[in-house]
Amino acid sequence: MELNLKDRVAIVTGASIGMGAGVARRLAHEGMQFALVARDVEMLDATATALPESSGAHVLTMQPKSGRHGTKGQPIRRAVPHGQSIQ
Repeated sequence: MELNLKDRVAIVTGASIGMGAGVARRLAHEGMQFALVARDVEMLDATATALPESSGAHVLTMQPKSGRHGTKGQPIRRAVPHGQSIQ
C-alpha cells in the first residue's frame, strides 16, 4: 500500500524496540524523514543504524529528558526543520 509519505517528517516515540521500531521501519521504507525517541539509548542507536542501511532515510535520535520543565516540545523543535510541519 502506497501511503504518499515521501519526504514528510514524523516523530516516533518508543522507537527502540517492538511496535515503535516496527513503525519506524515502515515509515523509513515509505521515504519519510523522522526522529526516533526512546529512553534506551543503546537500543535506539541500533534501530537508527539499521534504518538508513535498508531505506536511505534520514534519522535523528533523541532520548527524552524526563522531569525537566520546558522540555516537552524539544523533540518537535529538533526534528522539524523551520517551515515544515509534522504529519
